[in-house]
Amino acid sequence: MIVTELQPMDNKKVRVYIDSEYAFPLYRSEIRKFGLAVNNDISPDKYEELRDVLFKRIRERILYIISDYDRPKKAIRQKLLDAGYPDEIVDEAIRHLEEYHYIDDRRYACNLAESLANNRHAGKRYIRNKLYEKGISATIIDEVLDEIEIDEASQIESAIRKKGYHIEEIAELDDKEIGKLYAYLCRKGFSSSIIRNIIRK
Repeated sequence: MIVTELQPMDNKKVRVYIDSEYAFPLYRSEIRKFGLAVNNDISPDKYEELRDVLFKRIRERILYIISDYDRPKKAIRQKLLDAGYPDEIVDEAIRHLEEYHYIDDRRYACNLAESLANNRHAGKRYIRNKLYEKGISATIIDEVLDEIEIDEASQIESAIRKKGYHIEEIAELDDKEIGKLYAYLCRKGFSSSIIRNIIRK
């Protein structure tokens, strides 16, 4: 393996190219420490040492990213790839932290689903779409939605009140207002059949 380019990223970091392909970012101090220079050979032992340095850095970076609140694996991975870290080592660090449940998409999905159901008065379809957008797997989404209890009728009534209507007054609304209310509740992800039952009631 030959170092073919050392491209400055900023005042502190450098992009290292090996055999004409981008490999990873390193601090300038590490470039000096490992004696990297264009056209120099990297031995297998030195390469493994560099991988260990990057693995530890990525792991620490992940722990910092999730120190304030839980994040899904997809968002963490993308943030690290955007920073220039190689996907192979990023995935290795993520797997390592998943083993210890520092990263846990199921926990994240449960918390987000409950928050959306309780605070946003959202239905299961809306919650499913939000979890999918966050990169949660279909299997985890199905499991989480099967486990959480959402009384959609009560949620719909809460959403209607939040919109400024009284349940008892819905029958007095004209077709245009009913249509707007129905569309609003559908966007919240509620079952259309339950919406119709409540509006008719």
